[in-house]
Amino acid sequence: MDKKQPYTQDSSLECIRFNPSACHYPDPRIRDSTIHSLHLPPSLQYPKSQLNTDKVKLRGQDGRLSTAMLEEKVILHARLLRIWEGLMTFPMSADWKNIISSRPADEWFSRITEGVPKNVKLVLISSQPPTITRLRSLLWLDTSDGGVFARCSKPNRKKASIKDTALYVGSASMYPGGLRSTRRRMLLPSSKPHDEALKSKIKSLDLRPEGEFITLFKVPFKNGLEDVMNVRALAILARTILMIWLGAADEGLKPAIKDLVPWRLENIKYLGLAGDNPLATTFNGQGRGRTKKR
Repeated sequence: MDKKQPYTQDSSLECIRFNPSACHYPDPRIRDSTIHSLHLPPSLQYPKSQLNTDKVKLRGQDGRLSTAMLEEKVILHARLLRIWEGLMTFPMSADWKNIISSRPADEWFSRITEGVPKNVKLVLISSQPPTITRLRSLLWLDTSDGGVFARCSKPNRKKASIKDTALYVGSASMYPGGLRSTRRRMLLPSSKPHDEALKSKIKSLDLRPEGEFITLFKVPFKNGLEDVMNVRALAILARTILMIWLGAADEGLKPAIKDLVPWRLENIKYLGLAGDNPLATTFNGQGRGRTKKR
């Protein structure tokens, strides 16, 4: 990782400073929990939103930030903080401990929220989990920037239940190429080693191999090759958070994330395909993370 850049606090989060209780911060003792535990303390209860975020007016006629929009920012920050605090209890390699501790949590939050498109934020703060139709309405950005994508895969069978539709959340940090190159690579008939597990799941579930891609997060390579390590770290971290947020994990990982997802898992109408914890791997700034040998 390169040297820290001067950081300016996002003023849009100042509303949280004025009324921290509105965020329902989780028990601070989570910070002292063992890093190897995948089970969250029972004291961590997810805050219930009092705002119907699907039908809010964001700004008044005078163009000023409305109360509803401030509440949206509080909800977004509260949910992000809730996932972050839980994520910090997951198994984590020494590489990732060093990366995460290199910046204050607020700086990570700002960098992540800055890269999430507005229409995706509305999905994330909604009182109900997104339907596949809602997810498919989001945009794919055909860009060489790095980022996080979601891949919606429909079943081959004509008479399939909604729950058979699957969602995979992944990261893209190849340089050059970014999101564009990652999508092209994933649609190739031949599998690269790191795509084999996903393609095997798609085949076993009898899902269509092509899938539909949407962009959940975008981060540019501002300084070209020099930015690869920073972009890769941010993209992988954002991918892990958004995968948990959307409940897009397979059955093996669901017990670890069920208390972090802002909606009841039984209300989520798609199958999650991700089954890995990227933060438990070593970090390689020149390639993908490799599972650490024990």
